[in-house]
Amino acid sequence: MRGSSDDVAIEGFRTIGYELIEQNPNIDAIFICCSSGTAAIGIYNGIKQLSERPVKLNIVQTTKICPIASVFDKQYSVTDRSLANAVSDKVAKRKSELVDIVNLTGGSGWVISDKELVDAKAELVSHRINLDGYNAYMGFAGYKKAIANGIQYEYPVIIISGL
Repeated sequence: MRGSSDDVAIEGFRTIGYELIEQNPNIDAIFICCSSGTAAIGIYNGIKQLSERPVKLNIVQTTKICPIASVFDKQYSVTDRSLANAVSDKVAKRKSELVDIVNLTGGSGWVISDKELVDAKAELVSHRINLDGYNAYMGFAGYKKAIANGIQYEYPVIIISGL
C-alpha cells in the first residue's frame, strides 16, 4: 500500500478526526503539515462525519515543495532545500481534492521558510516544548503565519507529524 495514492490509507487517518472532535468538539481550525495530503483528507473526513461545526483545514508545506499550499499562499520565495524534509510529494496527486476541501472549509495553505521554522521552534522551546526535528514544527509555523496575516481562531488544533 502506498499512502500517497491508495485510498484505503485515507480511511486509516479518519479516526484521528474522530478523536480530535471527541476531545474538543469546539475545534474551528486544523493546521497540518502536508506532503501527499492523505492524512489531511482522512482527518478532515473524520471531523466532517462527527462535527456539525465547520472546521477550517489549513495545509502547511515548505518553500522547497509546496504544490498545494502555494495555491493559497503567495508570500514566499522558492528554495532548493528545507530544514523540514517530511514534505516530499512533488506530484501531489490529491491536490485538486485538497484545494476543494480547503476552499469549502474556508481554510488556507501556508508555505513555510526555514526562518519561519526556526522561529516556530524557538517559540515552542521557550515554553519548554521541545520536539524532535523541524518537521514537527511545521503545523505551528503555519499557525504563526496565519496569525501574522491577521487570521485568528478560537480553538485551533495543530497536528504535530513528520517526526
